[in-house]
Amino acid sequence: MSSSLKRLASVERGESVVIEVVGAAGAHGLRLRELGFARGRKVRVLETHDPMLCVVDQARVGLARELAEGILVQ
Repeated sequence: MSSSLKRLASVERGESVVIEVVGAAGAHGLRLRELGFARGRKVRVLETHDPMLCVVDQARVGLARELAEGILVQ
């Protein structure tokens, strides 16, 4: 993993990042893409507990920390 990439689960509250890799496969990966979690998309973290609360494409989305561990951001 590049030193400039980090896991979405480690992003601080209020921080905005850009998605580089969505590591989930199968149904989870498809659902994440449907919710807007795709490479190049900007995400702002509102809450860091489980589930995390993020803003993607002007929508608030709850995301399990387990899934956030597989999303790499910059």
